Amino acid sequence: MEIITWENELREKISQEEDHTLFDESIRCLKSECYRAGYIIAWVSIAESLKKKIYDSSNLGDKRADKIHQKILLDESKSQSVDKLIFDSAIDLKLVDDHDVSKLKFLWDQRCIFAHPYSIAPSKDDLKYIITAAVDICLSKPLLYRRNFLDDLIQNLLIRPYFLTDDSESNQLFARRIVSRIPNELHTYFFKTLLFSLGTIQDDDKKIKIQGKFRLFIIELLKCSPIELSVLDWAIENRATEFPYTSILGFVHPDIWVKLPLRVKDLLIEYAVQEENESKQVVIRRIIGHVFKENKLDLSHQNLFVKYLNSIEFRLAYNYYGNTKSLYSRILMEFDSGKFVKQNEVVEYLRKREGVSFVNGIDIEKQIVIGVKIMVSARENSWKSQYFLNDLINSQTRTTLGVCCGILKGSIILNDSYFSLNIEYFKKALSIINLLDDDDIIYVFDYIIQVIDNYEAFSVFDKDEINKIDKDNPNIKSITYSKLVQLMDCLYKHTD
Repeated sequence: MEIITWENELREKISQEEDHTLFDESIRCLKSECYRAGYIIAWVSIAESLKKKIYDSSNLGDKRADKIHQKILLDESKSQSVDKLIFDSAIDLKLVDDHDVSKLKFLWDQRCIFAHPYSIAPSKDDLKYIITAAVDICLSKPLLYRRNFLDDLIQNLLIRPYFLTDDSESNQLFARRIVSRIPNELHTYFFKTLLFSLGTIQDDDKKIKIQGKFRLFIIELLKCSPIELSVLDWAIENRATEFPYTSILGFVHPDIWVKLPLRVKDLLIEYAVQEENESKQVVIRRIIGHVFKENKLDLSHQNLFVKYLNSIEFRLAYNYYGNTKSLYSRILMEFDSGKFVKQNEVVEYLRKREGVSFVNGIDIEKQIVIGVKIMVSARENSWKSQYFLNDLINSQTRTTLGVCCGILKGSIILNDSYFSLNIEYFKKALSIINLLDDDDIIYVFDYIIQVIDNYEAFSVFDKDEINKIDKDNPNIKSITYSKLVQLMDCLYKHTD
């Protein structure tokens, strides 16, 4: 029972399925009391595991491992023993933990003794010892990459654009696999070297894809590392202070932002809103905007970033507002500016897929306000707003019920201060409302009538203006006509 428990505990530790074969054979030798054979098989399991790690390192670009692998193949082709070469090379390549080297040397010496039939035979305990050591030193440990491998990897990323494909998903899996095999003590070294190398190419527009691959590795490293980012060995505050753009490009990401010390966040946000280089601004907005959209920015940092976005042109900013509240406020600000250029940019945005999605995502009251703003700016000769109304009339574009309701409201009510009926634009709005479903037409007119009846401020409509409304327009539906009559009756109540 004791042997079975010991065997099962070791078996669960083995990381590679193919390593079970020699392990099982050595266990069978133990149970059959063939201790010498079992010892040799257990040693072979160590040698084969180390040889495979040398081979895997070679395949991943480790130049030293590749030379050793070629030497192993050459010696094997000459039927020469390669155990000593594998043993020494594994130690040189740091494929064996330092504290296990002396144990491995002892096992090698014992293997040399026990391999000969005229020498002393291993005992049961000797065999159990080497089987346990084989698992603990080699079979339970996946390949861990060392500094020389990491240096070669970074060089490959830097100078060989073909080293990774353009498939971001496969690159992420590759990076994750590499990071999972880097010893914790090398995490900070790998981070600093990656970030430094990224800094050498950050201004080269021809190496944008390579920059992205460096960023991918840095983010995967910081996501997976168990070491707190406040630990001084990372030197992240120093990097953020001395190389803020490289830092943003390299490791600002929603999953990393929450792990950064507050001081580092403050430094990076302050830099982001003050950087004047236009090409860098584009990258900064995209990266910080992503963090904002994932709701990972602290409130104070949100306010700083929104203030910055509000200071630049709307067309450059709208993609990076992290919530609808901030974007909605900016849209109203642009409409209320009274400047056609700003109003036109907003209307153009509202036509785009992103703008349609934004409008669909806000409540109907906010949609109505936007509809009012579009109509008011059209009445003030904003040509993009006028085109927008005409396209709605001609069914060349579509919008929500709330915006349509606001458009009709804006033809009657300029703002919260006073009513102002514009017959020309009222007729345009009427044509737009007439295209709605019957229930929506009823909703719009009932809403407008309620607004007018509940309006507390003094307001006057001109009867002559109201009489210019053509109730007998043959192009309007009967339900539209019926509700229009009700609206006109309401308007007459507010005439002088």
